Amino acid sequence: GRTLSHLANRHRLPVPDPRRFVGFAGFLKAFGAICDLLVDDDDFQTAAADLFYEARRLGVIHVEVLFSPQIHMRRGVPLASIMRGLLRARENAMRTPGFSALFIADGVRQWGGEWFEQIVGALAPWAGRGVEGIGVGGDERSVPARAFAPAFGRARAMGLHTTIHAGEADGPGSVLEAVRHLDVERIGHGFRAAEDPGLVSLLRRRRIALELCPTSNIATGLVRSLQDHPARALFDAGARVTINTDDSAFFGTDIEKELRLAHC
Repeated sequence: GRTLSHLANRHRLPVPDPRRFVGFAGFLKAFGAICDLLVDDDDFQTAAADLFYEARRLGVIHVEVLFSPQIHMRRGVPLASIMRGLLRARENAMRTPGFSALFIADGVRQWGGEWFEQIVGALAPWAGRGVEGIGVGGDERSVPARAFAPAFGRARAMGLHTTIHAGEADGPGSVLEAVRHLDVERIGHGFRAAEDPGLVSLLRRRRIALELCPTSNIATGLVRSLQDHPARALFDAGARVTINTDDSAFFGTDIEKELRLAHC
């Protein structure tokens, strides 16, 4: 709350309420409003530093942060400015003994693969130096995963790891396409894979992890309740599942809360 207020006041903008949204489309719109507050190096450093502070407060020893450079670059923010701010925050946070952090550059599905491939290439100076992977988020129904194959191939050639949002707002076919065409190591969300036992077997054989975010899925209306979430069924089927926060400010959660929910 304090960080949002600081950033909004700095740029003379209204203080957005990240928790006031309805459904998945509403979440994407609210996400954009928060991004409006990030304009220069100092903004990115402030936001990342707040995230790292909260992680350390909870006793987290390693955090992997997705960021969406295209959203800010489309607003005129240079990539170098984004990276300077993020990496300064990371450098400061990693002075804490035993704490580590890395960034995953997330493409926007709606904007297609060609521009994201260019973004991946532009990230070369920071590949392996704070940026350790790429992903794709946004509306997975808008553009097929195969459109991002050149970007993912380029990323792997740079030594970067890969993930993609799939099986969140779309069905198991979205997960299968990502596995077949992008050879990803992880799937963001991916809970809809539970609807296809053959797909779950494929994920298990290939040791592809699912980045499950229960509170997020309920808040966006994609799962009705915690009892309906297929996390346990996926785990029991032998899938590699991890529990994550997604965007914690939007969903009023943190990793401790998510792990307690999963334990219940």
